Amino acid sequence: MKTLVEQTKALMEALELNFEWDEEDKIFRLNFDTENAKVSMSIAPYEDRGLLVNHAWIPISLPKEKKTAVLYAINKIHDQWCTRAHLYLDEDDNNLMALSMLEMPDVGLSQDIFANFLDSTVRILDDHFKEIMAVAYGPDMASAN
Repeated sequence: MKTLVEQTKALMEALELNFEWDEEDKIFRLNFDTENAKVSMSIAPYEDRGLLVNHAWIPISLPKEKKTAVLYAINKIHDQWCTRAHLYLDEDDNNLMALSMLEMPDVGLSQDIFANFLDSTVRILDDHFKEIMAVAYGPDMASAN
């Protein structure tokens, strides 16, 4: 059986994704252009737990004075939507982030399920980008993109 890193690499190659493996940090790095924003992503494989962790973020530091309002908006999104990933704010940079996790079954993972796993964080960030930007910067800024 291939390692989790090898399986992940093979799945990303099959999906024809542009990615790089960071040997030092032991993560895959990818970028996506969505309808509303540029999204950066890292995929961390944990061989010992058979787990993939997907962190995605929009590389925009949101105003620190709007942190509470943005967190309330995130809570509202989670309360109103059933999502495959969850949103949060990075404490250091105040970036809007999303997280999802996937346990790799012993038999491996299908390309469709893996693609859905990648899409989960990108989609939640893109779908709620304008809503969060309106809270952080006002309604004019949210529609300016």
